[in-house]
Amino acid sequence: MDRPFNSRKLAARLRTAETGLVRFLDLPPDAVMNLPRLTLLGNSRLIVENHRGLLVYNRDLIRIKVTIGEIEVDGEDLMLRAIRPEALVVEGNIRKITLAQGGGR
Repeated sequence: MDRPFNSRKLAARLRTAETGLVRFLDLPPDAVMNLPRLTLLGNSRLIVENHRGLLVYNRDLIRIKVTIGEIEVDGEDLMLRAIRPEALVVEGNIRKITLAQGGGR
């Protein structure tokens, strides 16, 4: 008897295999798997690479979509200094950065 197709299980298995292959080949996971890379300079500048776009943008809160969920930047006088397909730059008084996992690719 055939089992019903379960796309979530298949996707989870593929991610596990992908992670194992990346480790085996000693490749940088952020580049190969499109994982977000965050670079924080003090509390005034954040560079987010491998983003998927903006969800919320105002002076106190910026939410950014990434492959593994959302990044929330909380602060004062926040502004986007640059936004490009491969990276965006947030400047201002950054108080907190939170990663909310989920959502998938």
